[in-house]
Amino acid sequence: MVLHMVVSTVDEKCIVELEKRLKQKIPEARFVNEQAVGVMFNSKREVVGLSLHGCSLDEFPAPVLELKSLKILYLVDNRLKLLPGDIYRLESLQKLDLWKNQLQSLPESIGNLKQLKKLYLTGNEKAGDEEIVQGNTIAKLPDTIGNLASLELLHLANNRLTGLPSSFGNLSNLKNLYLQDNLIEKLPSSFGALKGLQVLDLSKNDLKSLPDSFCDLASLEQLLLGKNELRALPDAFGKLQVKELDLNGNKIGALPASLLGIKELKTLNVSKNGLTSFPGPLSTLDSLRVLDASQNLLVVIPELPVSIQTIELYKNRITSLPEMLKSLPDLKHVEIVNNPLGPGSKELMATLKDKGVDTGLYFATVKKPEENPFDQPGNV
Repeated sequence: MVLHMVVSTVDEKCIVELEKRLKQKIPEARFVNEQAVGVMFNSKREVVGLSLHGCSLDEFPAPVLELKSLKILYLVDNRLKLLPGDIYRLESLQKLDLWKNQLQSLPESIGNLKQLKKLYLTGNEKAGDEEIVQGNTIAKLPDTIGNLASLELLHLANNRLTGLPSSFGNLSNLKNLYLQDNLIEKLPSSFGALKGLQVLDLSKNDLKSLPDSFCDLASLEQLLLGKNELRALPDAFGKLQVKELDLNGNKIGALPASLLGIKELKTLNVSKNGLTSFPGPLSTLDSLRVLDASQNLLVVIPELPVSIQTIELYKNRITSLPEMLKSLPDLKHVEIVNNPLGPGSKELMATLKDKGVDTGLYFATVKKPEENPFDQPGNV
């Protein structure tokens, strides 16, 4: 335990001072994690990792700013409302986790953390529409956020952001960006400069459109845009070559033709929109495995690629099922209920079921012909 060591270095003295302020021991550990109090030293007895989880901190502990070699700092589940203006003194900091605090803003000096790679600022957690955990409520980011040249991961979910500064596009090393559950209405045109971005979650915001530069996100693999106010996508959207695309719960009436050129696309969710058709056969998406186009206004099922495994098309206006469904070799699941299907559909679905395809609720909703009691055995 840190309290029992012979205090000899500046960092060890800082930890002892922290223990006095917190009135608790800070155990020494080989590794620190965000769910427990602990400190990690290097061979020179310099603090390189520190976790002050759940220590009821109302203010940023000043002794921490003296830890020049500190790389990992967890201050999860406290009551911090402000970060100090001289946080830049943590010149070696690479990972900063401030989840479950009460921050409403960030200091301009945050941009001086030149070594910072991972920043967690998650806000209020929600269960449905109810906020259940008091957390950060950041409404605006400082322009200096764009100076975090080493930043690879930024987690700002569940805050109150309405937009992003134009400097945001300077985060050239950013790979993972989580902005879900905010109030973002518009993205800056510089957003497309995030060439290294691989994972982007912008679901549950107020986006009504995307800038044309959005299509320049050449490294993007996972794109989550569900539950926004989007009515259309940029014409060049197909440049994105994503593997997972979630557009559920928007107001999109038509998809751009370029989407059919996303050759790496494996999962496509366009449910709960206003689609009446696709811009062409989906057979060009030869990596597609999962299609969810439920709760739209589709009248026909488009031609599908042989790679398809899961098809969700419930609650549309589809009147017939194409024979090609029988010839899809990897098909595992089809959900087609709540469509005005005509004669012949039952036989085709029965064939799929016989082949081992999960037909969802189809046969649970198909009405059986009424039995004539006079046709029962034994009746004369």
